[in-house]
Amino acid sequence: MAQQTPRTQIIKRVTLPSGKEVDVVSFVGSSASQAIMPAPQTAPLACCPNCGHDRVQPTGWSEVGSSHWHVNLRCPDCEDRREAIFGQDELDEFDVALDEGTRAVAADLDLLARANMADDIDRFTKALDGGHIMPEDF
Repeated sequence: MAQQTPRTQIIKRVTLPSGKEVDVVSFVGSSASQAIMPAPQTAPLACCPNCGHDRVQPTGWSEVGSSHWHVNLRCPDCEDRREAIFGQDELDEFDVALDEGTRAVAADLDLLARANMADDIDRFTKALDGGHIMPEDF
């Protein structure tokens, strides 16, 4: 059986040129293939670095330490997938963006449902007025 090297994580806060602070998590005592290193984020997690759209979704996550998470992300527009370790503050902002996106989709769905219902009612009343619906249709 292979001997496993214990992994120790080191968290370092880095200030980017934009002024945003990110936590960089590195692992000591593990090979590079075992550790998933965080990339400094210059754009919100909801924005895809590949296509720029703002509909990135989490597809999986697991806790790393007490204030960091390993998160798998997917863009539904370009199918870009990535994974990294993020701090709780970044994920709280991402959660707010996901909630806003959910509300926007729900509002669009409501508008679409109302438009479809209005169209159905209009066609039904035209069919009634034209004599195309008979009592035996029910």
